[in-house]
Amino acid sequence: METRACRRSGLGVRSARFLVGTATAAAGFLVASPWLDALAFDRSLVLTGEYWRLGTSHLTHLDTRHALMNAAGTGLVAAVLLEYLRPGTVLWGALAIAAAISATSVLLSVESSYAGFSGVLHGLAALAAVVLAKRAPWLAATVGVVLIAGVLTALAGWSRPWMASVAIHTHVCGIGAGAAIGFWLRRAR
Repeated sequence: METRACRRSGLGVRSARFLVGTATAAAGFLVASPWLDALAFDRSLVLTGEYWRLGTSHLTHLDTRHALMNAAGTGLVAAVLLEYLRPGTVLWGALAIAAAISATSVLLSVESSYAGFSGVLHGLAALAAVVLAKRAPWLAATVGVVLIAGVLTALAGWSRPWMASVAIHTHVCGIGAGAAIGFWLRRAR
């Protein structure tokens, strides 16, 4: 039987995961962001050999607010995912999602440049929704609705929090890659 102390310690663990995830992501994002011009994704520069942009574009951000919002999202997703998956699995998932977004950006040439972690965050949220579907269907459904609503608002032009255009394809690709990884993980269990 679950006691009040157990519930409190569970909340404490989730809070700690949120705070550590947020702080770690914020540190990384804020260190990378001053080098936006050298690290952001730019398809034409990637095609001329600046391959590091395929990975670094997800770490750099347009400004401090952009970086901190994505850091808070990272902490939130980490708090949920780490309750059900090992840290290495979450990290592997994030790297695979980032790789899928970067590859799509090069192959489809849908956006010439972007910066930020939100596409990967959308993917991790989709991964969480798929992994949680059996254990917490209400949470999985809520995450799914929020992801779809976010993409629809961006498509409608209502999602411009940084006064820059939102790279919608990174969010859609992230959702697809995250869901695919989530289904693969569920099947592997």
